[in-house]
Amino acid sequence: SIDLCIPILANNPWYTDVEKQIADSQFDFALALRDLSKHHEMQEMSQKAIDIYENLLRKHPTNYYYVETLSTLHYMLADAYETNGDWDTAESHYLRSIAIESSYVKLSPNNKEAIKVLANSLDILAGRYNDRLLYREAIKHWLAASSALVDSILISQGSSETQMDLAWYYYNLAVAFHETEQFADSILHYEHSITIYERLRRDGKNTKSLFKFMLMVYSSAGESARERDDPSSLDIHFRKALTLIKQIEELDPSSAYTDGFKTRILYILPDLEDQ
Repeated sequence: SIDLCIPILANNPWYTDVEKQIADSQFDFALALRDLSKHHEMQEMSQKAIDIYENLLRKHPTNYYYVETLSTLHYMLADAYETNGDWDTAESHYLRSIAIESSYVKLSPNNKEAIKVLANSLDILAGRYNDRLLYREAIKHWLAASSALVDSILISQGSSETQMDLAWYYYNLAVAFHETEQFADSILHYEHSITIYERLRRDGKNTKSLFKFMLMVYSSAGESARERDDPSSLDIHFRKALTLIKQIEELDPSSAYTDGFKTRILYILPDLEDQ
């Protein structure tokens, strides 16, 4: 048994390597159990691996392999508990994963890949909170995610993919701030998202996926302006949305993606029909 080996090996100088091998075996076993939908057994095996990896991480706090593996295990557990309706336990595993990744980033602040992984983890948890209408917690984690990505962009000069991720976080923040009636912050984050989009367009990143994303941003910003009774902002954002619809239709005439947006915009502002 793996468990019986640990006390015997603990005093050996090569114990760290053996610990890792044991934890790696438990990790692989947990993955197999997950794939077989044996959730209870997977949870038990994952926790055994976590206990060893966390001990190894305390000894080697800058070993990113332990960080990545622990994060994967905690997310597996979070997903399993959430699927079974135990949100409180799921949340604790999401938060533990983020804490591990945050601690590593503090020790290795120039590791841009680790920063992007942390930002993604924060985004995932923010999305979970948002789905549960826990907007203030969602805002807290999307703010942290956007802050982390800003750091990553400053370090790496920002790939277009990373900038698009940041624009997505700003868009989500704009919507969440609107839901909590923090309209000034909502407008600010719509503007942040749009600023990134305009910069990417100037750099020639005129892809269909970029156009689709910004159609969603401009449409949502217009809807927000309508609820705030701001006709000028409504008109500006809906006009830009219609321009994007035309560009998307030119790139993909058979796509039905724009239909709902166009119908909604022209229902609200029928005078734009001839734009």
